[in-house]
Amino acid sequence: MKKLYTIILFAIICLPLVACTSTIGSVEAGGISATADGRFMEVNMIEKADLSAGCETWKKDDEIVFTLTSKEKITLEIGILPVLEDGSYGEIYGKECDINLDEKIIEIKVPSDGEYGIGFINKTDKNVSFEVELNKSLENPLV
Repeated sequence: MKKLYTIILFAIICLPLVACTSTIGSVEAGGISATADGRFMEVNMIEKADLSAGCETWKKDDEIVFTLTSKEKITLEIGILPVLEDGSYGEIYGKECDINLDEKIIEIKVPSDGEYGIGFINKTDKNVSFEVELNKSLENPLV
């Protein structure tokens, strides 16, 4: 009976933690914490991982501006991803950039009317942390 209680206790404590983790397949990729309006984010990523989140309706030629800062030299690809009919994301429409202890501004024009998420690809051979400020509030949550 004690073994059954242990299994139930494990499920109650650990399963909600697993459900809240951003994953790519079975590999933990990192996480995003953001303000309620989504304009300010802190992002943590493992090496060579990618993260994507959100579902915003934007119009052709809307400009999405990412202001990035990091306390270390990192290389990222930053951009927007079309939301596909099945709810998954398409290929990133973005730009690669190096951040070297200074502020970096990346501007992306929306290619066509539709729904988009935001995406980050860590091109660095190590875990990274960085901050992002967007020029737009996000209507839909990042998680």
